[in-house]
Amino acid sequence: MLFPGDGPAPPFFKNYLIHIRSWWQRHKNRFSTSLVLSILFHTSIFGAIVMAEFSVLSAKKDSGSRDYKALMQALAEMESGRPRNGETEKGSVKISEADAMKSLGQSALFDSRISSKEKVQIFKKLLESSLKYRKYEDGNYVNLSDVPMEDIYALLSGGKAVDLSTGDKAFVSKPIGKQNMIEFYKLNGLRKSMIERLRLNEEEEKEWAMVYGDMVRVDTNIGTRSGVRAIPKEIYFRECPYEQMLAQGSALFSIIRGFPKFEMGASQVQMKDTQPAKPLPQPSDKRDLVIILYRNTKPDQLSQPLQPAAQGISFSHEKINQILDELMAMPEAEQFDYFQKYYLRRYDANNGDLAKLAREFLYNNLNSVFYMVDHFTLAFDFLEELNFKRPIYDYFPRYWEEHQKTKTGIEFLFCLADAYDFEKRTFTYIFDVYQEAKDVLADRLYKKIFNLKAKAYVLKEVYEELRSLLKQRGYYSSAMISKKYIEEEVAIYSLLAEMGGDVRNRALFALGMLYWDEAKPELAFETWRKIDESYSFQAYRAVKPYLARWGESLSEAVSKITEILTYDSGTSDKKMLERLLKYHKWKKRETSF
Repeated sequence: MLFPGDGPAPPFFKNYLIHIRSWWQRHKNRFSTSLVLSILFHTSIFGAIVMAEFSVLSAKKDSGSRDYKALMQALAEMESGRPRNGETEKGSVKISEADAMKSLGQSALFDSRISSKEKVQIFKKLLESSLKYRKYEDGNYVNLSDVPMEDIYALLSGGKAVDLSTGDKAFVSKPIGKQNMIEFYKLNGLRKSMIERLRLNEEEEKEWAMVYGDMVRVDTNIGTRSGVRAIPKEIYFRECPYEQMLAQGSALFSIIRGFPKFEMGASQVQMKDTQPAKPLPQPSDKRDLVIILYRNTKPDQLSQPLQPAAQGISFSHEKINQILDELMAMPEAEQFDYFQKYYLRRYDANNGDLAKLAREFLYNNLNSVFYMVDHFTLAFDFLEELNFKRPIYDYFPRYWEEHQKTKTGIEFLFCLADAYDFEKRTFTYIFDVYQEAKDVLADRLYKKIFNLKAKAYVLKEVYEELRSLLKQRGYYSSAMISKKYIEEEVAIYSLLAEMGGDVRNRALFALGMLYWDEAKPELAFETWRKIDESYSFQAYRAVKPYLARWGESLSEAVSKITEILTYDSGTSDKKMLERLLKYHKWKKRETSF
């Protein structure tokens, strides 16, 4: 089946098709029939084009004026009747449309399901929660007409969620820096009630769990492995943003949001279709933990820089570790906001050690660890991670646009390719467990998973929304979707490879890993063999001796390289988990939504 859930047509439609075929045999040679079919065909094409442009988020160029009016109405309602100088009087809001549109019109996107009336409610509640108790030094209340639009923008973006009078709920994204847009999403009241009902037994489930100290014992079943595994309580019983995930839904994926375009050179690498001689073993069969958000492809010793370094900020190894540890005290979105504000916007992107600091920050502070329990759990964990990482992912291409071909910009471009890989895997996992999620909700399947039905409901709803929108865009299979993501990854690595030096080598190694993960070992070998002798990345050095054997014994080379890459990945997993638990990554997340 192309997409799970698309079953065969019911008998009524089968009979209807028989009548259509009969009518066609009688009228197919008539001119009027051809004319009508031509009109229908072109109309459907036009409709498809229009639908392909549909997004969960509405375009601000079309609705900006309505958003401005909603904002002004909210401000006017807030200003009316507020006490000022001991009296109640009606003030006038003086924010100009030009100022509002400059900040709001270019920096906010609304879920297309949010009405103008609901926008007024959202604006008003977000601003009231921030300004309610603000006063001047003389004790008088803040006059909204004196609040700059930039401050209003900050107040709006700092909100969390708003309960609407309809019973629905609106969520506000947390943009990273001014480059990112504020995004508003609406959760339908029925979905909100459903997720609340499915979470009623949380406390009972905690009592039934097999808890030993700080660990929970869980049954595992993934790949060729099964048994019992211990998972930290902090991870297993974590508070998940179920409502927020449902509200954003398909808008979490770049294939729905849209991919940024990069200028490509003539030497762009093309993804080739070849069949492996033998299916590659899956990492999940070998590892208890997995980190695949941001790969480390940094050489152990750097050769000459892309451009001669001028005066720039300098960080010792000890200073970098100190900065990273201090940042770990915050939730990751706040970490990234702080990092871009006090480092990325202050120091030269191409000189000094900013690129090194950025690389270590992205890899050591923003990576995450996933326990290999079963595919259902992994699918939810990946979707949840994508929910938290979405604002950060959106920042990557914007930073590159402003700092193209700089050393720091290059680090973000590598991470953008990794982000696409993560999104692709997330979709694949959701696709694979969709039927399981439906079976769980229909009581046809039970798994010993905390908040099982709530997680199943989120997976089912998000997948069905994704499936609908992807079909409208012309994606009719999971293979087509994976191919699109791969094309975007290949385009980025091709662009990086054109820059030469260590950047080229890192890009070629990462591109080879992409082919390897897609079970195309010949392409991986072919790509890795283009890497210069100067590249000193440890994993590549271990793999290199086997590259020459692929023409002699592909299966033996594949087996050996699989062991090397699995070991290389596994050595950092436990170290990363220890770091994240030390700084209570999952506990801090609970305060950020």
